[in-house]
Order: sequence, then C-alpha cells, then structure tokens
Amino acid sequence: MDEDILAALEQVDIVTFLWCNEYYKHPGRFFSFLDRVDKSIKAVLHAPRIVNSIELVRWNADKRYLGDMKGDGFETPKTQLVDPPKYSVSELQSPTSRRANTPSYSWGLT
Repeated sequence: MDEDILAALEQVDIVTFLWCNEYYKHPGRFFSFLDRVDKSIKAVLHAPRIVNSIELVRWNADKRYLGDMKGDGFETPKTQLVDPPKYSVSELQSPTSRRANTPSYSWGLT
C-alpha cells in the first residue's frame, strides 16, 4: 500500500496526513514511511505541496512535546507519558488506570 501512496504523489497537487490512522501502534513504520514520502517528493520535478510539513507531523506524533510546551508556560492536559509497547490502548484508557492518559506516540487525548 505504501508503494501506491508514494506513486500517487506524482499525480497530486496537495498532500495532507489527515488520513493517517493508528500510526501510534507502529511508530517506527510510520516514521519510515514519512522518510520515504519526503525522499519521493524531493525526487519529483513538480512536487506536491505538503499541508503540515513532514517535520511537523513527526514532531506532533511524539507527544513528548506536551512536556516542552508545559515547560514553556503553556497550559496542557494533565499528561504522563509511557512506553507504548508496555501498555495497550485499552489499559491506558481504562477508568481505573492510574498509569497515564496518553502513550508517547498517540493520536491525541481522550
């Protein structure tokens, strides 16, 4: 499927990453895909415009930025980061869970 997406980059004018679902389950594969998209776009003569740069998508996928923002004085949701492989999403979202409210690679907070 990634190959189809990469080939389609030559056919479009604008690219957005809104369609990325559940990337937090496989962050390594997702970041590898972003690298391949970046390389493919740089290789085509008429590259599409990227809505939200790959660097921004990568930064936003890693929720550790919430700690940076809090340190800079911004209000952020109460957050404790955990290693994703250690806990399932259902464990993190359990009302009885006291571990955390977001994995470090996450789609957002609930």
